[in-house]
Amino acid sequence: YKCTYCSQRMLTGTTYRYKSAERIVEELSILVNQYGQTQIVFYDDNFCFKAKRVIDVCEAIMRAGLHEKCAFSVQTRADNFPPDLVPILAKAGFRHAGFGMETGVDRLARLIGKGETVAQHMAAVALAKKHGFDVSLFMIYGLPTETLAERETSYRVVQSARVEASKYNNLIPYPGTPIFNDLK
Repeated sequence: YKCTYCSQRMLTGTTYRYKSAERIVEELSILVNQYGQTQIVFYDDNFCFKAKRVIDVCEAIMRAGLHEKCAFSVQTRADNFPPDLVPILAKAGFRHAGFGMETGVDRLARLIGKGETVAQHMAAVALAKKHGFDVSLFMIYGLPTETLAERETSYRVVQSARVEASKYNNLIPYPGTPIFNDLK
């Protein structure tokens, strides 16, 4: 993706490395069966990027019976949270989804190269809730040219979504990101 504020591409480029479903379940089994964990968060930047991989992981979790012992959480993009995938996630014990919405204003989303709209995020929130997920939205304040009215709009959009949690971060223009170079 081409989000101008994201430093991840500086670390990994445009590649995305995955562990196999078998390796993930092996590690989850240790956490759940040996250490008694009942909630685990997958901190992938975009867990649902490849639907086939998500299905493989979900099926492996269910084969191992981990979905009966633990609740799972993911971070993903709203546009990678499709209606055909969400029921599979729910069946496999996923109970929470976090979306990097960043702003509740489409103009700002376009400005930062988000590649998603406010409407897409609201649809993903509704879909998640329909399937029993709790939802978090992650926002960024201080985007270039953001007005006080737009900041208030973003806040109202998040409030109207009635999500379980939201996190508001200040923009950090990391050196080497497109937004840093533009601001410089």
